[in-house]
Amino acid sequence: MATIFNEPYLVAAKDRYDFILEFNKIDNKLKNEKYRPLNRTIDGKYFPVIIEKESFVTAKKLLMRFDDIFVVSYPKSGSTWIREIVLRLINDKYVASGVPQFFASPYLECFGSKVLDMYPSPRVIKTHFNFNDCPKNNECKYIYIIRNPKDVLINYYQYVKSNSSYCYENGTFNDFFNHFISSKMEFGTYFESIKSWLSYLDRPNVLFLVYEDFCKDIFSNIIRIINFIGGSIAEKYKDNNKLQIFWNEIVYYFSKHNYIQLNMEM
Repeated sequence: MATIFNEPYLVAAKDRYDFILEFNKIDNKLKNEKYRPLNRTIDGKYFPVIIEKESFVTAKKLLMRFDDIFVVSYPKSGSTWIREIVLRLINDKYVASGVPQFFASPYLECFGSKVLDMYPSPRVIKTHFNFNDCPKNNECKYIYIIRNPKDVLINYYQYVKSNSSYCYENGTFNDFFNHFISSKMEFGTYFESIKSWLSYLDRPNVLFLVYEDFCKDIFSNIIRIINFIGGSIAEKYKDNNKLQIFWNEIVYYFSKHNYIQLNMEM
């Protein structure tokens, strides 16, 4: 095993992920249908095959901590960028550790609570759960991001086409569009998912971000995230030198990943 997985919680996460990949090879309940990507049905709901029932059930019962930070979104809405920013803000050792973001910021419904309970605090937790399924606590923080549904649709289609686990290499855009608005879409439809969160977004422990606004002014939105996290993080980045260093690192990260369309000005 790679040396970066040298902590018990990382070993547990990697083992859980590997188990799911192997389980998918023998799960005879998975049925590939011509007109939609492969997914799994759990308690009458549809999820990607990276999620299985044990993880799903325990995820909803997660024992929460006051300093948890949830990054919540419908899939393909920009949460990867937000998690990267939050991880870099709260963990000075994150980048140097070499741990992939997928494991540094655990995917709640993929890993389940047994794995997440092993993670040290503060945890940056990824989830695509709707409001009803997501664990809730008035002390921990939620960052909720939405994106234009047209862009979500296109990004999602490109993702499932390129990801072999969906068995959709030859799927057409028209078929995927019909799937995207159907009751069999994983995590429910875009509008159902967002509607479930609407009444929660004005609470003081929730930061609501719009992907398109974030792209237009990344610096101001990073300041919003810093102030939202608060505490020692907000105090730390009152120092303009530290803020400038952090900003330079983020600019480099986005440039390295070819996010050149973003506004990277302070």
